Amino acid sequence: MVVFSYYGLETLLKNALGLERDNSLYIKLFTNQIQPHPNMKSDYFVQPVFKGYDKIRLTDWQVDEKVSKASAAEVTWKPKIDGKLDVAIPIYGYFVTNNYNKLLWSERIDQGPFNIVNSANWINITPAFNIS
Repeated sequence: MVVFSYYGLETLLKNALGLERDNSLYIKLFTNQIQPHPNMKSDYFVQPVFKGYDKIRLTDWQVDEKVSKASAAEVTWKPKIDGKLDVAIPIYGYFVTNNYNKLLWSERIDQGPFNIVNSANWINITPAFNIS
């Protein structure tokens, strides 16, 4: 379930009303066993460290005809690991920030964690949230 931070909700509303325009959104992965909640900040999350990992800018947003779901284009992280890691890197979910590293929303992946142990362990995420 996607959880918006209070800052994220305020920013979403300001963007909708044309009061603020920060269209630079970045998705990042997290490795700590944290449960997202609205009072969180981006520094609560621990990002993975592996060659091939970096934040990715979200693009190509779509809103369905019923205006009930918004989604961005799928993003993929492709680890560049020689051989196999001795200890797997667990991925519990993702979080989205703006240019100022302010947390907008986060989601813990229900089926997680996904473990990265070699270059074949790609992570694909389509960021989306329901609007109600």
